[in-house]
Amino acid sequence: MGGFFFTPDDGEEHIVRKKEIYDGAVPSGNSVAMLNLLRISRITANIDFEDKAVQINKAFSTLIEQSLLAIQCFYHVWNLLLDLLLRLLL
Repeated sequence: MGGFFFTPDDGEEHIVRKKEIYDGAVPSGNSVAMLNLLRISRITANIDFEDKAVQINKAFSTLIEQSLLAIQCFYHVWNLLLDLLLRLLL
């Protein structure tokens, strides 16, 4: 599906496991994960990491459209991803 949960799957049982995207004073884990996956993809030339970053982007695309101001870090990484993809096409 894409994105990472805020809690481990083998931890305490919760009614709901959240996938956090909101960037407050500290960027969300998914924003940082997406950025790191893109960096690792470029360093290792392994496209699988970039694919995982794209999956995170797809998982949160609706939220990106609805609340752009609440996800500034994620939006920044999303722009980096678009730039990388455009470079591949050109």
